[in-house]
Amino acid sequence: MRFAAYNFALLCFSCVTRNDSVAEGKRPHRFFRIFILGHFKPFNILTLDTYNLWLKMKKIPLTLTDNIYHRFQKLKKQDGYGGKTWSEWAAYLVRDVHLTESIREQIQANTRRELGKMWMQNLAENLPFVRRSGKCLRNLASPKTIKTPAIIVGAGPSIWQHKHLELLAERKFDGKIIATDRMLVPLLEQGVKVDFVVSIDGHATFIPAFFDHDIVEESDVKVLLVLQTSPQTRKVCEKRGLNIYWFHTMQDDPRAENSSTRSIVYMTMSKKNPLGVAAVPSGGNCGATALAIAIDVFKHLNIALIGFDFGYPKGVPAEKTSYYSSIFKAMKKSIKDPTLASSQVLSSFTHFYHPVFKTEATSDPVFNGYRASLYEILENLTRPCNVYNATEGGTLYNPTLFQCVTLDNFLSLIEQRSNGEPAWSK
Repeated sequence: MRFAAYNFALLCFSCVTRNDSVAEGKRPHRFFRIFILGHFKPFNILTLDTYNLWLKMKKIPLTLTDNIYHRFQKLKKQDGYGGKTWSEWAAYLVRDVHLTESIREQIQANTRRELGKMWMQNLAENLPFVRRSGKCLRNLASPKTIKTPAIIVGAGPSIWQHKHLELLAERKFDGKIIATDRMLVPLLEQGVKVDFVVSIDGHATFIPAFFDHDIVEESDVKVLLVLQTSPQTRKVCEKRGLNIYWFHTMQDDPRAENSSTRSIVYMTMSKKNPLGVAAVPSGGNCGATALAIAIDVFKHLNIALIGFDFGYPKGVPAEKTSYYSSIFKAMKKSIKDPTLASSQVLSSFTHFYHPVFKTEATSDPVFNGYRASLYEILENLTRPCNVYNATEGGTLYNPTLFQCVTLDNFLSLIEQRSNGEPAWSK
């Protein structure tokens, strides 16, 4: 209902402005087009140009039914603006709207253009196997919150710096291990039992290699594959005798009339799986997807994150970072003088000091986006969940959403709980 109310409100504002613009022989404000397309995004920043645009708009009478007016009032109050003016509330609604495309949005657009065809081709080739197997993430869903703790293992550099895999093996963690794809083999080689591995990348070369290993075949890990994974990854998993459970990542609001997410879920329905595959938030990266699954599907009460750096250790040159070329390509297209792109890329990197771990790191626009998506997942929890950032480095820090602890401390909390001592606190 909240999404629907926002949509209706935005369309009302847009129609009034568009009619006025057309009457004056002007083009409709691009601002409102962005507003409508972007209203699902988390609101973070009120930009001066957005606010000024709102103030300069012509004041046009708008006739509403009592029912619609009261809906607006209710929504305004829910946002904490019950005692403030309508203009103040409207400015709050558009505070994350930018008149120019952000670096992150440019990168996302480039990614869709370059990889969209591959994703759809992968989906089309995988669908017959998905429908025939009938196995999906929903089959693994827990009906209620479980107290068994879970650790999600990302591939950030801190995991090697702090020897987290060795610590997991040494302490014989008595919980569930959920690995991102590239961490599966390293964990198994350390003697750590992996319960689930998550993969959301459609690349046909390096992703299959994460599964094509004798030690993987000897494990009983359950593989959680996105529908758009490379068919080659699927074939390797089948060759190794692994159990595959399919899922889909949310592309939009599945309740919307023309939702692509819902359409794809419909395509996966079969006699074996009449409801189709489950759709989960992805956050654009494997780690955030694994977190969403651990919370919403497995329903773990206590979850620790390791290897979730979302950044680079201090001193790593920007040119040597993972997404430098993608950022450079996006900026080069939007800057009139291409020779300035390099300096613009460097200026987009930000320094981060972690106040708990006392470490320094740098982050780029891509990791900034990943971090924001992970925070959004935690901000929209529908059930109790304690999340612990045990990365011991990186750029994740938000005291209202999670605690920052060392992995050793997290494992000690588990051991205390097993001894009947009160371990978990918020």
